[in-house]
Amino acid sequence: VQMHPHAHIRTAASEISRAATPEEETRHSEGSVSQVAISALLAGDTDAVERTIEVAIAEGRDLAAADRMRAMTHLAKGDTEAAMKALARVRLDADEPDYNARARWHLTKAWILLHSGNGPEAVRSALWALAAARTVKDPRGEAAALHTLAACYRTLGRAEAESIAGRSAEA
Repeated sequence: VQMHPHAHIRTAASEISRAATPEEETRHSEGSVSQVAISALLAGDTDAVERTIEVAIAEGRDLAAADRMRAMTHLAKGDTEAAMKALARVRLDADEPDYNARARWHLTKAWILLHSGNGPEAVRSALWALAAARTVKDPRGEAAALHTLAACYRTLGRAEAESIAGRSAEA
């Protein structure tokens, strides 16, 4: 489906995915697919995340979002190498005008780098995400970036971690 995203292929894939997905998950996926995937990820149900991603792709949803979610799923499983490979599939051009996409990409990269033991690079990605979120005046994106930055600083033992964490709660 990702390689040949034609309408008839997506339609057939959507029917197959829905038939193979438990009814409860199918019902939820009609709402906010990303929220269903995030909830499953936070609950540690990586199988449900994968099924949700498959349904989303089959329905023609954002392929970049699917790969970012796959990256986070690999990260949840402890496979930082696979996470980075999944994120690498997301094309982020240097001239990408979509600052929301930039913020999400950099947030994902920051978490992967943080879990890979590369705190300084994780900080850089978190700061890029923060700048992108502020450019488009996205308070949720800004809060997520501040939360990520605080986690990076905490890992590096930097004193400003808690003050940043407090600002993420305010945003």
